[in-house]
Amino acid sequence: MPAIVRVTLAPATLHHDRTWHDTGPAVQAAFLHAVRRTDPRTAEHLHDAPGPRPYSISPLLGTNTAEHARGIRIGLLDDRLIPTVVTAMETNVAWRIGNSTFTVDDLAVAAVHWTDLYIPSDNARWRMTMLTPTALRWKTRTTETIWPFPEPRALLDSLARRWNTHATNPIEPDDIEDAKNTTNITAAELTITPHLTVPPRGTRNGATTDGALGWVRFETEAPTTVAKLLALAYFAGAGSQTTKGMGVVDITAI
Repeated sequence: MPAIVRVTLAPATLHHDRTWHDTGPAVQAAFLHAVRRTDPRTAEHLHDAPGPRPYSISPLLGTNTAEHARGIRIGLLDDRLIPTVVTAMETNVAWRIGNSTFTVDDLAVAAVHWTDLYIPSDNARWRMTMLTPTALRWKTRTTETIWPFPEPRALLDSLARRWNTHATNPIEPDDIEDAKNTTNITAAELTITPHLTVPPRGTRNGATTDGALGWVRFETEAPTTVAKLLALAYFAGAGSQTTKGMGVVDITAI
């Protein structure tokens, strides 16, 4: 049962050394620290689980002014994680993210059964809006690169692996291939921007990954499968580094 946990944080002390877009790794660290205080074994599982991770996380979502609360969006792909994560969020009332501190102001949870995870479209068209930079791993037999573009085949392949790792109703390989082979981008407005994935420490420089911001429109000849996989992207994130704030997306049928 995938779930979204939305945490609203009220600023306590703010330090403007970087933008909120650079907080992905710091939010991940704060999240794992909170879970570790509640259940160390679950925190270890979240940090070290092989294959597609069972969670995604956003950077701080909000403005850079002290008058506004910040939001964090946590996606969970295993319903057994929900009680532990909710308890961790409720009991860990003080959050340190980078050099700033926050207090938990509100908490909301929304979950859906795997069999209901589906965004139907009468026209077999969907719009994916990328709220944080989105990039995909592009693999060949000899190389692996990070591509800052939501190429449909790579995106659907990544989402299908997450679905079949965590879902109770796996998608057949032939249906996945059909979706990958018949889905295209028919319109887009994109910009490429860097996202901090490795924070600087001491004299060591950090590292960034380029990703796409904006929106794309997908059309397909395999609407049943694509409706499932794009619905999953809302919870799992899209593409690479989704546990460090990349690939936070919204999906709408058009």
